Amino acid sequence: MSSLPRPNLALVELAADAEPTDLTDIQRQILAIEKRWWKYTAVKERTIKAQLGLNPTQYYLALNSLLDNPAAAAAEPMLINRLRTKRAA
Repeated sequence: MSSLPRPNLALVELAADAEPTDLTDIQRQILAIEKRWWKYTAVKERTIKAQLGLNPTQYYLALNSLLDNPAAAAAEPMLINRLRTKRAA
């Protein structure tokens, strides 16, 4: 028996209809930052500040809302699923 969260089927269906081009430039940059593996949190936070001009709180609020965005799920399905699983833990 698996304890992994079940995918939200409504979001999966919306993702099928969404176009990856519906994302803004900053949303694409957030996904690009999250695709990288970071050894040190401070380096990631400096990169976020330099590239996006956001402090960590603003960044993670934007990332959290992006996880529920069907266009993000269409653009980067594996990344979004990994981050949703991490958020649910």
